[in-house]
Formats: sequence, structure tokens, C-alpha cells
Amino acid sequence: MFEVTTPPLNLTLNKTTQVTGNSINHMGIEVRLSSDVRKPAERLKHLGLDTEVEETTTCCHAIQDKVWIKDPDGNAWETCVVLQDTEEKYDAKKRTACCSPTEGVEAV
Repeated sequence: MFEVTTPPLNLTLNKTTQVTGNSINHMGIEVRLSSDVRKPAERLKHLGLDTEVEETTTCCHAIQDKVWIKDPDGNAWETCVVLQDTEEKYDAKKRTACCSPTEGVEAV
């Protein structure tokens, strides 16, 4: 993980043993406040785009609020805020849905 404080940027690369189809799991924007997650979610929903909102969800390494959307190419985008770190760590062998949106989010 690469994390820069000014401007806030978090780039995480996870190694995988096998890739099928699109080789990108998802792209994410980490923000500082839950309101910075809710604002984009409300804006995207107002535009008629299919979004998936998760609040106080435990995922990979932290408790987070997040919103998911897929771009026209089908790439998943996540906007999230870390509320609290947890002991749970990302395990590629047990990859859970928390690290990607559910199948219900359609590409725009």
C-alpha cells in the first residue's frame, strides 16, 4: 500500500494467482469523512446511476462507510472512509465480497 497525506491518496496493489476477464479488482477513493461518502452517493443516485451503499461494514482491514459504482467499462469504483482499523486483514485466498461490489451494481 502507498499512502500520501497531501493530497490524500491511497494506492493498494494486491497480488493474485489467477486473472480472468478484467484484471482490475476495483479502484477506490479514500476520503476523510462519512459525509464525503454520502455526498457522491446522493449525487450519483440523483443522476439515476445504480449505486451500492455500505455503512459501518467490516472489510479487509477496517470498519468503513463506502459507496460503489461501475464505470461504462464495468470497472468497480469505491469511495470509502475508514472509521476504525480492525485486526482483520485482506486474504486473497478467502477474498470476500467486501473487496468488490455485489453483482447488483450495473455498469453505467
